[in-house]
Amino acid sequence: MGVISTSGKQVIPYKFDDIRFNYQNYYVLKDTKFSVKSEDKWGMVDLKGKYLILPQYDSIGNCISMQYYFVKVGKANKYGYASFKSGKELIPVEFDSIWFYGDRFVQFCSGKKYGFFDFLKKKKTIPALYDEILPPYYKRLTVRIGEKYGVIDWSGKTLIPLKYEALRQHHNYEYLLSDVKVKGKWGIIDSMGKVVFPIRYDSIYYKEDYDLAKVKNNNLWGFVSKTGEEIIPVIYEEIDHFFPQKLMIVKKNGKWGVIDKDSGVVIPIKYDAIHYAMVDGAKQPDSPPTKVMRNGKWGFIDSTGKEVTEIKYQNIGFTKGRMIAVKYNNKWGFINSKGTPITSSIYDTIIPFHNYRSYVCRRNGNLWGIVNPMGKEVTSFDHDDLHKYSDGWIIFKRNGDWELLNESGKPIVYFKELYDQIIPNTTDLTAVMKDDKWGFIDNSGKVIVPLKYDEITSGWTNGKIGVSLDSKWGIINNKGVLIERIKSDYDKMATEE
Repeated sequence: MGVISTSGKQVIPYKFDDIRFNYQNYYVLKDTKFSVKSEDKWGMVDLKGKYLILPQYDSIGNCISMQYYFVKVGKANKYGYASFKSGKELIPVEFDSIWFYGDRFVQFCSGKKYGFFDFLKKKKTIPALYDEILPPYYKRLTVRIGEKYGVIDWSGKTLIPLKYEALRQHHNYEYLLSDVKVKGKWGIIDSMGKVVFPIRYDSIYYKEDYDLAKVKNNNLWGFVSKTGEEIIPVIYEEIDHFFPQKLMIVKKNGKWGVIDKDSGVVIPIKYDAIHYAMVDGAKQPDSPPTKVMRNGKWGFIDSTGKEVTEIKYQNIGFTKGRMIAVKYNNKWGFINSKGTPITSSIYDTIIPFHNYRSYVCRRNGNLWGIVNPMGKEVTSFDHDDLHKYSDGWIIFKRNGDWELLNESGKPIVYFKELYDQIIPNTTDLTAVMKDDKWGFIDNSGKVIVPLKYDEITSGWTNGKIGVSLDSKWGIINNKGVLIERIKSDYDKMATEE
């Protein structure tokens, strides 16, 4: 095998058993590299066929770093790195596995032990001593020998002694803290190994926004300070917190409430469930009230814990938009964010529509209509069926006929039969498709252009639209008259002004 140019000129002689692109620089063509195989051994050549690495390896990888000019090479199930600049081995082919770690470091495995090689220093900086080396955090490596964990830096210097049963480095560079486990108990240490939070908990999680640790003992949760003081007693079955506020939902004796880490109980711990309404991660003055459940019924409380509605609803639906859907006596209605009723509970079904700009509702058995964001019924509730709703429009059935309405309840188009697809238009004809054929109807539902076209363009422009028939395109006007004959093939068609 060899390589020829696009003009047919031989670039690399036909003398190799196999040849593959290894590296191609689309901006500097001369940098292109090829892996080549000769007599069952792999090497590398440049675009002129000059050897960069002689064929001597069982395998050769792709170029990894143009900074250090090397590729991974293998021989007899051992691996190293060779330079395609000098042709020499940068890292001896003697390791069971090896991989470039980014920047300048290569991790290797030898005899099931791991270490690191530094390209700049051209030597092993971390010997193959470790049973495990975890990904670095801020130039700090968690390592394990046997069952003990510690932390070292890139030079191999021990930063935290290998004496912990488990160790989790935090991702925050400012603190450089680590969770550690000793004799089955967790605590937190700093970057030098000094204990920051006492090592005496079953679980521990540091919370930067409070500078506190969430801890668990005997299946109960609380929050402690760095001195070990219990800021929130370890007495709760569950705790969740909200950033950036200091409020936390807590569960005690099977009941839920809300507490403030500084001022204590905000919402009494007496509810079966609490769904705390948040906007962008924090409670806002205009956000919906907090949903609570007691004895199987739902209601709302405000930020002080005051019940702003009776706890009487069977269910609470969406809380977005201006209205909140609530179910009472097996019927749905609307209330506002203060808990004040907007409509009576008279609907069997409520469906938010077009980003909560209106609501498709069903009542009186199976009669459909539309309610606006103020709770006003903007259509009569005499539609027999809801066929489809999408952004900005709805299709209802009434007295055997179909009508397409916008979100305000205004009829746009009427038609006698259902179509597989409809693209409504308020100024020109509405496109309809059935059995994979497109045509056009007017606002009364009358077919103006027969359903015969395979494709249409995205919309009308100045009363014109593109249509396709048998893979040929043309343009018709809004009367259905062909104004440009279908006489040539187009890969793409769009109407012109």
